[in-house]
Amino acid sequence: MMLAHAILALAVAASPPDSLLSADSLLVELRKGGYTILWRHTVTDHSVREPQNYETTPRFQQRNLTDRGIADAKLVGVLFKSRNVPVGEVLASPMFRTRETAEYAFGRVEATPVLRQLDPTPEQRRLIATAPASGTNRVLVTHHFIIERNVPGIKPGQITEGEA
Repeated sequence: MMLAHAILALAVAASPPDSLLSADSLLVELRKGGYTILWRHTVTDHSVREPQNYETTPRFQQRNLTDRGIADAKLVGVLFKSRNVPVGEVLASPMFRTRETAEYAFGRVEATPVLRQLDPTPEQRRLIATAPASGTNRVLVTHHFIIERNVPGIKPGQITEGEA
């Protein structure tokens, strides 16, 4: 069920399907590779109010993953591995919550500030549109506003923590 929660909301591809796929059909497609998955970090501690300048924000002033967020990220990684879903490139915003979501799930991550920029830029659009390596899926762990501003049909507030 976590796999469906984490990736069924949307998987961005060059030619997205006309309708939502069942969980089984989605797994078949993901096993083929060729998808870029935009994933919002898993569950965080909302009692922390972050300053806007994230580049100099120390960890203790950031919203970090909760125990549930850590467990959910690990579970997604286990599900991808056990279901033979190939994952190639894994990128994340520089925030601790996004990098750790990726690391707990896939054991690796490359941070890029492009996945934290508030306003969409040509560089951000290029990064999202880049095709994954043949036979793999790309995972971009980011924030709700990146998904909302770059994926047609997604409205503000639709993507919750842990969804993709």
